[in-house]
Amino acid sequence: MHSEFRIKLRKSNQIKNKGFSLISLMVGLLVSSVSLLAMMGLYKSVVYHIYDPISGSQSFSIRNQQNMAGLLSIQNLTQNAGFGIETAATNTTLILVENASLTFNSHHQKLTTPGTLVPIKFSAQTGNAIFWEENTTLSTNSNEYHCKGILSDINTKAVYALTASNSCSPIATLWSNQNWDITRIIKPDVLDAPLTITASLDVGKCSPFESEVSKSLLESQISELAGIESDAQIKAGLKISVGWSKAASYTPWTSCLTNFSG
Repeated sequence: MHSEFRIKLRKSNQIKNKGFSLISLMVGLLVSSVSLLAMMGLYKSVVYHIYDPISGSQSFSIRNQQNMAGLLSIQNLTQNAGFGIETAATNTTLILVENASLTFNSHHQKLTTPGTLVPIKFSAQTGNAIFWEENTTLSTNSNEYHCKGILSDINTKAVYALTASNSCSPIATLWSNQNWDITRIIKPDVLDAPLTITASLDVGKCSPFESEVSKSLLESQISELAGIESDAQIKAGLKISVGWSKAASYTPWTSCLTNFSG
């Protein structure tokens, strides 16, 4: 009888030893809670670094993609400035404007604020828009010239490519009242500030094709060219620089517009 009781008691103790105590359950719950909180914190950190609208990697990638596409568009468009116009000249065929703005309500409208002309000189001059004429059809009639522009809105910081829908020559007097067909190349608030467009005349070198170089500079660099006859000494290349805002990872881009000679 006693032996049977001891056997049953031993089996009962064995069953109890195989179970969980309240303390062990509480410890397990605490460890699980801490692990869950750590995982939630890690998840929040990952989501923040990817999707944060200011510093997130996704926003940064989208911003850089837009900047790169905008830069390429500006490069391609501006290289046609003055093309096919024998008398192409700065401040007449191409103008620099500051404080111009555009409310993008439709694809066909005038500038909200025309801005003011900034005379282009040998010293660097800055604005937020440029407008120019081009004659890609090689017409002898100036009324058939095409006019285009690049504008970085001073309010929204969006960047637009503009194409005149009417006769536009001379652009130096008609830009402010011109009806423009508008194409947005950088959407609003991607940049921290409007693009800075700087224009200047320069006899030095600049990319991508280099401007004309003076005869005296040629003679000083290559002695065999002493006595060369060239009108390059009276010409200067038109240099355009585009400065991105600090949010972009690009340094300012500079190019010479080879259809202009001072």
